[in-house]
Amino acid sequence: MRQVLRAGTDNDCGTFVTEHAMSALNKSIITVADIDERLRMMFRVRMRLQHFDNRPTALQSIPPSVICSPHAIALARDAVAQACALLKNNRTTLPLSNDTVQSLALIGPNSDLTNTKKGSYGGTCPAAGEDPLSPSGYYPSLVDALQQYEPNLVRGMGAHNASSPADPELIAEAVRLAKSADAVIMAIGTDLTMAHEAKDATSLELSDGQRALIAAVTAAAKSPIICVLFTGIPLDISTLLENPRVGAIVHVGQPGVQTLGIADVLFGKISPAGRTHSTMYPKSYAGQISIFDM
Repeated sequence: MRQVLRAGTDNDCGTFVTEHAMSALNKSIITVADIDERLRMMFRVRMRLQHFDNRPTALQSIPPSVICSPHAIALARDAVAQACALLKNNRTTLPLSNDTVQSLALIGPNSDLTNTKKGSYGGTCPAAGEDPLSPSGYYPSLVDALQQYEPNLVRGMGAHNASSPADPELIAEAVRLAKSADAVIMAIGTDLTMAHEAKDATSLELSDGQRALIAAVTAAAKSPIICVLFTGIPLDISTLLENPRVGAIVHVGQPGVQTLGIADVLFGKISPAGRTHSTMYPKSYAGQISIFDM
C-alpha cells in the first residue's frame, strides 16, 4: 500500500484501501502524511469539478432528455472508434471490404461481452431513441457491430470466457468456421473474470485456453486473421505481433457498453489511432512485482 499511495494514487475504486489502510497505519507501513497528501489531491480535483459549490454544476445542467438521444448514441460510437489503436496491419489486412470479403467469421470469448460489460460503467439505456440498435436495456456487442456491415456473419465462441481452459469441442467448431470464411476476426483479451477493480490480474499473458484457440484458428484460416483485443490490463501481445498468421491487431481496451464504433474502424469508415491507453509490458514484468512490497 505504501508504494501505491506514494506513487500518486488518489482514488481507490475498489475496497483495498478501505479494508487495509488502518492496519497499515497502525503498523507504520504508511503515515498520516501519506493519506493527507492523497486526500489533498483528490479534493483539489473535486473542487475543480464544483462538487462543493452552492449552485448547479455544469454536469447537473445537462437535462435527462439527452440520455440515449441520437446525438449521445452517435457520440459514444465515435468515442469508441477514436479510442481504437491499430497495432499491426500486414499487407493491408485492414480495412475490410464487402467487395472482397463475402463471408466473415467472428470467433473468440470476447465476441459477445454483453453480460460482462454491464459491470463496466455502462448504464441501461432507458429509451430507444431513434437508433433501431439502441432499444431500452440494449447492450450492443461486436456481433451487433459487425452485422451492420456483414449481416451474414457467423460466430463461434471458441472458449466459454476469457479465463476458461481450452475446450476441444468449442475449438473444433471454431476451426470449422475459420476454414469456411474468407476473413476471420478473433475477439480476445480479458474480461471481468480475469481482472476488475477489486481483483488484480495475476498474469500479463492471454489465457492458456485463448492461446490454444488462436493456434488452431490461425492454422485453419484461409488468410491471416484479425485480432480485436478487448482488455482492461496491458497484455503482452508479442507472440501475436510476431505471428505471420496474425495479419492485424486492433486494441479496443474496454469500450463499455458501446462497441458499434469498432466495426467502423475494421471496415475503414474511421481511421484508428496509433497509441494505446496504457504502456504494454512484457509478461516477465509481472514477476518483478511482489505483493509483499505493499
